[in-house]
Amino acid sequence: MKLVEIESCNICGSKKNSLHTTGTDYEYETSTLDFHYVNCDECGHLFLKNVPDVQELPVIYPDNYQPYQFESALNPVVKFMRDKVQMSKVNDYKKYIPAKANIIEIGSGSGILIESLKRFGPETWDLTANEFEEKRLERLKGKGIHFKLGNFETIAFEKKYDCIIMNQLIEHLYNPDAILIKCKEILNHGGIVIIETPNFDSLDHQIFKNKYWGGYHIPRHFNIYSDKTLQMHLEKQGFAIVRQEFLLSPAFWVQSMHHLFFDKKIPFSKFWSLNNIPLTAFVSGLDLLLKTVWKTSNQRVVARV
Repeated sequence: MKLVEIESCNICGSKKNSLHTTGTDYEYETSTLDFHYVNCDECGHLFLKNVPDVQELPVIYPDNYQPYQFESALNPVVKFMRDKVQMSKVNDYKKYIPAKANIIEIGSGSGILIESLKRFGPETWDLTANEFEEKRLERLKGKGIHFKLGNFETIAFEKKYDCIIMNQLIEHLYNPDAILIKCKEILNHGGIVIIETPNFDSLDHQIFKNKYWGGYHIPRHFNIYSDKTLQMHLEKQGFAIVRQEFLLSPAFWVQSMHHLFFDKKIPFSKFWSLNNIPLTAFVSGLDLLLKTVWKTSNQRVVARV
């Protein structure tokens, strides 16, 4: 696998950094190489030092990558729970997005969120899904959702938007700074970005920070934020924070335990799966309890230009 060395922090540009942890792909086993996460010595940003080259993206995102197969990968009970979560998310978005608005989601994946916006949001929302390949959005055809295919950074846009959504996306990007600049260019005055992304300033990260934390998603998460570094990055590009909050993240608890069992060759690593309904319910309750006293490993920020 061809790797590219990242020389400087994407937030502050510093070339000084310290090793945070080293790990490999415990989820899909797309590579046996070691990947190194570092913290910027200047601003604290956490990022992958040796990232897979762009030509390796089809390798690290295989056809069985779960976000591409969300409709078929989960059992009916988990799907039902997922729909409830999505409905709640759309209701939250309604607090910040006007009743009549042009909305684009960058990196729509299999289209779960953009479809939920169509199902549960106002009919007056004009929705656009963005992905590299049309085949990822095939299931959305005929549902009244526009497509904008290609690399978001280089696409030419004919209109501006009132809201740009990045749902579990910014951590996958080589250059989030360039994306935030592009967002400013195509947002209407007073427009907002809604970003959901992992938060490394969390209890589960502290417990599993030595390579097993699910939030690393090695080697697919290139830039991992805390609430402070995400705010810092947005404000650097001229965004004003409207709201920042922490969300439940049972997946990272489950994945962290899976990675530990898998790497240590402890039996029953497959027990740690989101399709294990009692387990998922238990860790969801645990995260809900912890949320009352500390930050979870999933965060949402709403910011305005």
